Amino acid sequence: MFQHDAAHTGYTNSTPIKSKPEVLWRYQTESPISSSLAVSEDLIYVSDQSTTYAINASTGSKVWDARGAGLSVAAVDKGIVYTTDNGGTAYNASNGAILWSYKSGSGYKYSPTAADGVVYMSSNDTFYAIKEDTKTVIWNFSGEASTSPAVSNDRVYLGGRCFNASTGDFLWVCHPVGFITSPLTVYGNRVYFGSDDNNLYCIDAVTGLKIWNYTTNDIVTSSPAVADGRVFVGSCDGNVYALNATTGEKIWNYQTGAAVESSPAIASDVVYIGSDNGNLYAFDAASGANLWSFPVQGKRTDIGLSRAASPVVSNGVIYMGSSECYVYALKPNGNFNLPIVIEVLSLAVIIITIALIVRKRKPKKSAINSKLSA
Repeated sequence: MFQHDAAHTGYTNSTPIKSKPEVLWRYQTESPISSSLAVSEDLIYVSDQSTTYAINASTGSKVWDARGAGLSVAAVDKGIVYTTDNGGTAYNASNGAILWSYKSGSGYKYSPTAADGVVYMSSNDTFYAIKEDTKTVIWNFSGEASTSPAVSNDRVYLGGRCFNASTGDFLWVCHPVGFITSPLTVYGNRVYFGSDDNNLYCIDAVTGLKIWNYTTNDIVTSSPAVADGRVFVGSCDGNVYALNATTGEKIWNYQTGAAVESSPAIASDVVYIGSDNGNLYAFDAASGANLWSFPVQGKRTDIGLSRAASPVVSNGVIYMGSSECYVYALKPNGNFNLPIVIEVLSLAVIIITIALIVRKRKPKKSAINSKLSA
């Protein structure tokens, strides 16, 4: 689902790609892709402006598509794909068969989140918690949702509000200076989000009170990713920022030269994020060193920009969409296969060890000759 998990942390322990990758495959969609992707089992799910596609993660071949279901990032849970278009629909993850749909009068707008047998969907004026197996509405909230929901520790975080995930009881509301412009990320007992007042905010997950804010030079629409005490986020001022997750102090930043609306993905110790200059970037999470950048297909004149959407990392492969109507799968450059290399080296060590043991036990020629002469 969006940002890897229900809390939107953006973190995976997948093997990172630290040198410039090469294209494993590329799939062309019918319209530009501005959202992230979801990966489950051997399929990836991606939406352009009007269609959700299920694509084989290894080959790049289309398995199925759903017309009229686009824009939002699908949520995948227990073999079911949830989208918030087409009235809020649940599809069989393997073949795309419609299992159920839930109509909202105002239509759905933001990416759904699935956790603990419940799917959370935001319409323009109502938020729903729906039981996955029965399509039963457990609870709902009437009001502008403004973001995709994040779920953690039996709490649902929606815009500046927090609810009990089981009962829907209202817990608190926070009041940032500006309008919340990015989906929320929950990490431990803290919540992070961007605002149109140019700030990244950190608030207490239990009380909703502000802990700190960091001011950039433009709107923050990028959803933060958090790992190992660092929070990573892009800003429309063109920078990628790494901040201390506890204090909000800046650790490093990198200027891409164009707005960074993409949300970052973290694979172990590497951060990946796209820029509106059409490049996907990889950074060392600790130092901010730019490890490499990868350009998406050349700029399209009909839309006037070249944007790399939010990346996803799974099983050592990077997946991302672009404004050029392509989905990319990027793999490590060359045929280097770490497991095979380790196996070969281990075998070599065993052979050398055996050879040394045999050599040590074999009597020397001089010793044999001296015994014979005696």
